[in-house]
Amino acid sequence: MPTILICYSHGFHVRNILFSRLFEELARTHRIVFVVPTGVDVPAVDNHLLRGGTVKPVQIRPHRFENTFLFLRKNVFAGRERTQTFNLITEIERARHPIAYGLASKLNALFGRVPALTRVWQQIEAIFVSGTEFDALLQREKPRLVMTANYGTEAFEVRLLRAAKRHRVPSLAMVPSWDNLSSKGVIGEEPQALAVWNEIMRDEARNLYGFSPEQIHVCGGLQFDQYSTGPSHEQRTAVLGRLNIDATRPWVVVGTITPKYFDKNVEIVELLDEAIKAGCLPTGLQVVVRLHPQVVDDPVFGDNLDKYRQLAVRSSNIKLSIPRVMRWGRISPPYPDDTIELMTLLQGAAAAVMPATTLAIDACALGCPVVAIGFDGREQLPYAQSVRRTLDFTHYRRLVAQGGLRIAESAEQMVAELNAYLDDRTRDAEGRRRVVESHLVSLDGQAWSRVLKVAHELVKSSN
Repeated sequence: MPTILICYSHGFHVRNILFSRLFEELARTHRIVFVVPTGVDVPAVDNHLLRGGTVKPVQIRPHRFENTFLFLRKNVFAGRERTQTFNLITEIERARHPIAYGLASKLNALFGRVPALTRVWQQIEAIFVSGTEFDALLQREKPRLVMTANYGTEAFEVRLLRAAKRHRVPSLAMVPSWDNLSSKGVIGEEPQALAVWNEIMRDEARNLYGFSPEQIHVCGGLQFDQYSTGPSHEQRTAVLGRLNIDATRPWVVVGTITPKYFDKNVEIVELLDEAIKAGCLPTGLQVVVRLHPQVVDDPVFGDNLDKYRQLAVRSSNIKLSIPRVMRWGRISPPYPDDTIELMTLLQGAAAAVMPATTLAIDACALGCPVVAIGFDGREQLPYAQSVRRTLDFTHYRRLVAQGGLRIAESAEQMVAELNAYLDDRTRDAEGRRRVVESHLVSLDGQAWSRVLKVAHELVKSSN
């Protein structure tokens, strides 16, 4: 059988590819080789998830000027429209090195307005960081296609895409999340084809990075395919029983993110518990804390889970949904059944409360009302330090504009919005529908088939 190389270097990549029907269908007609960075190690107990795929770790060699190349790519030679997007990553980096970023911004005002210079800079980078680490693998495996869930921004994938281009192997990259193109890394090597979720991302790929229309394919988000069917009655019952949630009583979901970006998660849970005990929210309302999978076992983005466990011990109102993650060396993918747990919680919740996070799209897709946190727990911070500014980020303000959520600018407003949704869960249903239509295109469960079609076309082109 012909070979396809599939690259993953993050736990969410595993979820989006390995747990999707896309992988199942590809494996029917192709030999699958997973390309991973050294340090990613699938234990024997999880080998069944690979379903015959072979794992090939590759050690990359950092270049002594690589950080400088990356800085110039992101801040000087990137398109001017991309460097001006409002996002958290750029904000954090500029605060750390204000002088360097101030100078880079002035240079970008000149160089970032000339798209050809972006291409020239990519070519210069490729001279020094060419991805020769992958040459032996590509020569040995002779793949018909290289696929990656990163779209060419991280060191590992950039090298792989450069090597694939040099060996004339077609490449297909999938953008893993809605905010990536406008707020995460800047592309260092273009894949031959790019799979995006929606028309918004299609426009971003063209306007922010200069992709041609024929390179971009709107396919939907692979991780949302399961939402077309949802959990069975037996699965829902099992989840609620495991989390000790009383199905006869209402609950709200509190979504957390890494404290590196929002350190008031615990305070939000405390404020809701206090409101229940004070009679401001219905007695018996359950507060289900849904921790982000990334905070469970991550040395950089992790959270202190004991704080949440202590809250649950002190109050019977509080229930915890702590995603189980697998230990695959340097990455920790969530287990395949974690999506079932998330769907069960959001489908049954009266509403969900969260800071700016992708969970808002999950909630809208599952018909769950969303209350966005626009206040800083028990503090009142100036806008420049406040969570309020995250609701104005380039990718997030579209949700706000579409009326798919309500913003709580205080604890009192959060309680008021929740009470309104407890009275009428259909409130803002039209706005949630607009969010789904604009960001997910369709919840038909067929994103995998659209990506598969692109993959097959690229494989044919390699004949």
